[in-house]
Amino acid sequence: MAENNSTNSISIKDKFKQVCKRAKENEYIGRFVSNKPLMLYTAFVILTLAVICVNTFALSIPVVAVCSIVILEVLLFRLLDDSPIYLHAVVFVFQLALGIGFHKVVFMLLNALLYIAGILLFVCSRNAEA
Repeated sequence: MAENNSTNSISIKDKFKQVCKRAKENEYIGRFVSNKPLMLYTAFVILTLAVICVNTFALSIPVVAVCSIVILEVLLFRLLDDSPIYLHAVVFVFQLALGIGFHKVVFMLLNALLYIAGILLFVCSRNAEA
């Protein structure tokens, strides 16, 4: 049984490598995969849309409030991009404290995670461009 699993995992890895190779050979997908900052920004947009949908549909928070807070999060991590790490930790803790204070812990936790993802996005995109 163990031998069967190892051969299946090898074949899955080989299939994954073949799919990646074919994708890189495709002109449009190859450009997208080779452009790391574009991939990071796309992942961030998908994460942002997921946070908006979860906050709107699962937590029943009005979409205007959710989008306003998301825009403020983006502005906040963009303005504090070059700040020291302890300042980002203070912002994260402050957001969680506000969530506890207003009884919206999950809402503020998702937005705080969006803030952390934004900071990581700009650090990684800066390193990918350099």
